[in-house]
Amino acid sequence: MSLSPKIKKIIEQLDRAKLSQQVKDMYSWSSLSVEDKECLLAEAEQRSIDPETPINFLFALYKMVDGKDPWNTLKVYALIIRRSDFSLRNKHVGLKRMRQTFNQIRETLSDADPTAVRRYKRYEASYYVLKAYVLIESEELSKAIQSYQDALHIYQEYGPDERVSWVEQQITRLHDITSHLIPPELLESKRLRLQAEFDNLAAKIELQQQVFLKIQASIREPQEARDQLLRQVESKEKELGELEKKLQDGNVHLQGLNQQLYHWEAGLHFLMALPQAAMAPLWVEVVRLALEQGKIDELTRQALERLALHFPEDAGPLLAEVAARSPEPFAVDIAKFQANTTHWMALMAQARALKDQDLNAAAQLLVNAWDTLLASQERGE
Repeated sequence: MSLSPKIKKIIEQLDRAKLSQQVKDMYSWSSLSVEDKECLLAEAEQRSIDPETPINFLFALYKMVDGKDPWNTLKVYALIIRRSDFSLRNKHVGLKRMRQTFNQIRETLSDADPTAVRRYKRYEASYYVLKAYVLIESEELSKAIQSYQDALHIYQEYGPDERVSWVEQQITRLHDITSHLIPPELLESKRLRLQAEFDNLAAKIELQQQVFLKIQASIREPQEARDQLLRQVESKEKELGELEKKLQDGNVHLQGLNQQLYHWEAGLHFLMALPQAAMAPLWVEVVRLALEQGKIDELTRQALERLALHFPEDAGPLLAEVAARSPEPFAVDIAKFQANTTHWMALMAQARALKDQDLNAAAQLLVNAWDTLLASQERGE
C-alpha cells in the first residue's frame, strides 16, 4: 500500500512518540479518512510482529485514537499486547484497560441494532483469545482454558464458524497438557511426608538398637533371667528386622518419587517452551527466506534463537508417553513419534553447535529439522 505524504508525516511524528500541536490540529483521528486510518492500522499491524521496530509508534498511535474511536482503540491495544518486548505485567494491565473499553462500548449498544451487537461480540471473542495467550505465557493454563471457552461460546453463537473449530483445538491441546502434568508442589508435599516417615523409622531403629544393647549387657544374670531376656532379644531382633525392611522400602519409594519429580520437571520445561514453539512455522519461513536471499540479518538471528529450542534429554520419551496415554481420537504411532522427535532434537543440537562456526549451515539444519517435524505431524505420525 502506497503511503501518502500526509500519512508519512504522521508516522514520522508517531515514531518520535510526539505529536506536534500543528499535526494534532491538522490530522486529528476524527479528521482522517477511512483509507488513512487503514494505512496507520496496517503500519501498526506490521510493527506488532517485528520487535526490531520501536514500540513508540504503537504507544503514540494509541494516544491518538484513545477517547475518539473505541473500536480502533481496542485494535491498537491488542497490537501492543502482541509485542514480544512488552512486559508480561504490562500485558495484564493492558487487558484490564481493554476490558474497561469494552464496558464503555457496551453501555452504548442497543438490542435494536443487531449488527453492532454482533461486532461487539466478535471483538470480545478476540479479546478472550488474546487473554488466553497472555495466561499461557504466565503459565496459568487453567485460566487460559477458561478464557478460550469464553471465546468459544461467543463464536458458537455469532461466528465465524472456522474460529469455533480453531478454539476447540486450542482447548483440547491445553487439556491434553494439563491432564498429564502433576503440579510439582503436590509431588514435593508427598515427598516431604515420606521423608518425615523415613526419619521417624530411623529414630525408632536407633531406639531399638539401644534397647538391644542393654539387653545384651544384662545376659550375665542368672540362667532363668537369661533365658527370659534371650526371648526378649529374639523379639526385639525380629521387630528390628521388620523396621529395617520398612526403612528400605521407604527409601526405595523415596528414590522413585524423586525420579518421578525429575520427569515432571522435564515436562514443565517443555510446557514453558510451547508459546515459542507455536510460532515455529512463521520463524521457519523467515529463516528460509533469508537463506534463499543469502542474507542473515538481525531478524533472522532472532528467528534462529526462537527455533533452536533446548529440551531436557528426557523430553523425547516423556512426549511419547504423553501421546501413548492420551485418549482417542489422539492416536499416534509411538515408535515413529519418538523417532521423529528424537531426530528433530538431534538436528537442533547440531545447529546450536554450528551456530558460532557456520551460521548458514546452522540455519539450514534448523529449517530441515522443523520441516521434518511439521511434515510428520501433517501425516499424523
